[in-house]
Amino acid sequence: MAPGEGIAALECALESGQAQVAAAVIDWERLRGRRAGAAAHSLLTDVLGVAAAPVAPAGPGLRQRLAEAPAARRAPLLAAHVAARVTRVLGLADGSLDLHRPLNEMGLDSLMAVELRNQLKMDLELGTPLTATLVFDHPTVEAIAEFLVGDVLALTPAPEPATPELAPVDAIGHIEQLSDDEVDRLFAARLREPGA
Repeated sequence: MAPGEGIAALECALESGQAQVAAAVIDWERLRGRRAGAAAHSLLTDVLGVAAAPVAPAGPGLRQRLAEAPAARRAPLLAAHVAARVTRVLGLADGSLDLHRPLNEMGLDSLMAVELRNQLKMDLELGTPLTATLVFDHPTVEAIAEFLVGDVLALTPAPEPATPELAPVDAIGHIEQLSDDEVDRLFAARLREPGA
């Protein structure tokens, strides 16, 4: 926008009395050509006169796919999703992200951390916000995924109840400690049992 155009736009904005005004130089023909093959954003639909293409059903959401996945696949599935989000936020090339390296060492700052946190909240359809310190408390992609699957979504299966280990019975040692009368009584009682 040339300085004269900017001043004219500012004057129009001040005279309009509107609380919110936007001024931009837009090449409408170029934008129309770029958007012709894709669904137009609803805000631009009226302005550009481009009909929005029908949207195909999105399929099951991430949260549903996680719930339906085998327990052992949930954390890796979510880690792949978190890695894709981190790659986008950091502007990295696909496949260049180390899942074990702390994200702040790769250039993730606090604003990026907030963006990532908000995106993950939307992706997982969470009703409550994630903590502001999510990325700092869980600094790697794997740590974030494990925290989300286990603590936030509670999709980690409960551990199998431990079966108490029974001490081996030393029957011979026990019998050797019995008196002859006690052994006779035990045999007599055993013989009186039905089916003995």
